[in-house]
Amino acid sequence: MSLLLNNFIKSEIHPMMKELGYRKRANYFWYKNDVFVFTINFQSSQWNFEGRDEFFFNCGVYSFEVAKANGDETDFSKLSMSDLLLVQYNDRQHYFTTHHHFSSFMLTDTSDVLETGRLVRDELNIVLSFFNSLTDNRKLLDWFMKEKVWVHHNKFLIYAFQQGYWDYVDYFIKNKKKSYENDSDYEIEENGLKIIHEASGIWPHLAKEYRELCEKYHHQLDFEL
Repeated sequence: MSLLLNNFIKSEIHPMMKELGYRKRANYFWYKNDVFVFTINFQSSQWNFEGRDEFFFNCGVYSFEVAKANGDETDFSKLSMSDLLLVQYNDRQHYFTTHHHFSSFMLTDTSDVLETGRLVRDELNIVLSFFNSLTDNRKLLDWFMKEKVWVHHNKFLIYAFQQGYWDYVDYFIKNKKKSYENDSDYEIEENGLKIIHEASGIWPHLAKEYRELCEKYHHQLDFEL
């Protein structure tokens, strides 16, 4: 983190977050209750240079019940801050809701720090309002579906199976199927070799996994895999 951003967080963000009960570790702010850990971390753009710092923030929710359902660590003292970003609601162009996405912000040697602070706090208040609305995991799953938020990993799916939240199970698997049906092939590099992966070839393996889960928990999907 640049000195510009570090000083900005110290003067414009830390006092607000501290007053709200958030603790700070490096560039992360976090707040823990009996159900969740809420996190906000500030991140600089990789294209910055001396005297110019473009930055944005990520926000996440870590659920103790979801972690337990997946056999993950639930002792907060053993978690790193990266573990706490179990669900990221924004990453530059990733929408926090269907109507709002987070901006990037700019600091320079001649920036109006007070104005930038006001803009960042306005965006943070949207996140904090959302955090305050969450009292249990069911509300979080309802929010995923209402805002059509796409969660890529299976952790919440496993939790939903165990809890019998079949509306979320159907929502998750249906969107997973749609994403692979619409995805194009993608290329990765392994040991210096470029390998083409066919997106359509991945879905049959996932479909098999979901069928097995449905059989295990005696659930009938409302659509065909």
